[in-house]
Amino acid sequence: MVELFARILRKRITETSFAGADLNSTLQHLHTTVSRELAIEQDRYYAEIYADPSKQPFWSDATRSRFAELDMYGPHSIVISTK
Repeated sequence: MVELFARILRKRITETSFAGADLNSTLQHLHTTVSRELAIEQDRYYAEIYADPSKQPFWSDATRSRFAELDMYGPHSIVISTK
């Protein structure tokens, strides 16, 4: 799940305009937001799976689908334009 949210972070970074922005604070804000979303998603996952292990296939399918949607944000370098 961490890799999934790393891709979400990469996507948001590439979609953010950094022109005239404080690069460090903007990146910190994006990181904090995605980290919170990850924690919420992990808590939801564990609560659902521990309560009902039969939900694992749903989570596996949903995660696989989300990975496919974010394929272009897989592990690689990203370029931040500040222009």
